[in-house]
Amino acid sequence: MQHHISHPAHKQPKTYWVQVEGAPNSYALTKLRLGVELNDGMTQPAEVRLIPTPNLWERVPPIRTRVNIPTQWLEIVITEGRNRQVRRMTAAVGHPTLRLVRVKIGDWTLEGIEQGKYKTETVQPPKSTTKAGVNGARAKNNNVKYKPASKKPGTNTSSANKPNLNKIPAKKTTSAPQSKPAAQGANKTAHTTKPVVKTLVIQKPKPKRIVDTD
Repeated sequence: MQHHISHPAHKQPKTYWVQVEGAPNSYALTKLRLGVELNDGMTQPAEVRLIPTPNLWERVPPIRTRVNIPTQWLEIVITEGRNRQVRRMTAAVGHPTLRLVRVKIGDWTLEGIEQGKYKTETVQPPKSTTKAGVNGARAKNNNVKYKPASKKPGTNTSSANKPNLNKIPAKKTTSAPQSKPAAQGANKTAHTTKPVVKTLVIQKPKPKRIVDTD
C-alpha cells in the first residue's frame, strides 16, 4: 500500500506548500506550470498558484530572512518524484525555496489534523497489491488444459524409449516432442476471496520535530 501511494510510477498527485524567496511574477509561475528544464530533463506540467501564509508549526531552525527581500507562499502539485524536484524547480525560475511542506498525497491530506495528532482511515488497496489478486492470477494460469499425447495402437512406449546399449544405431532419429501432462489442479477453480481492507494512518508531525521534505 505504501508503495502504491508514494511511488512516482503510480502518478499520485503530491501537493506542496512552498515558501520561496522573492515574489514570483506571472512569467515565473507560467514556467513552473508548463515545465522547467533541469539537469535531468524537462519537468512535467504542474499546478501552481499563489496562496496566503498557511497556519503551520514553527520551523526549527527558522528560515533565513532578509529585510529588503520579501517571501511568498506557493501551492505546487506534481506527479513526478525526482530528487529535490520542487526546490530545483523554484530555483530554476529565480526563487529559491526557503521552506517546503508536503501536505497531501492523492486523497490523503494533513489539513484538519492538529499538530502531533493522527487519524486512521480504512481504504481498499489496489487489486494488484492484494493477496487475492496474486492468487487469482496464479489460479488463472493453473486452469490451462493440455492435450495428452496420442499413442499408436500396439506400441509399447515404455520399452521403445529404453536405449539399447549393445547396439550402435546406424542413424540417429528424432522423435516428435511429447505434449506436457495435464497441469495439476487443472479442473480446480479459483476460490473466491473477500477483498482485503487495510488501515492507513495519517499523522501530522509534532512541533519541534519537523524536518522539511522534498
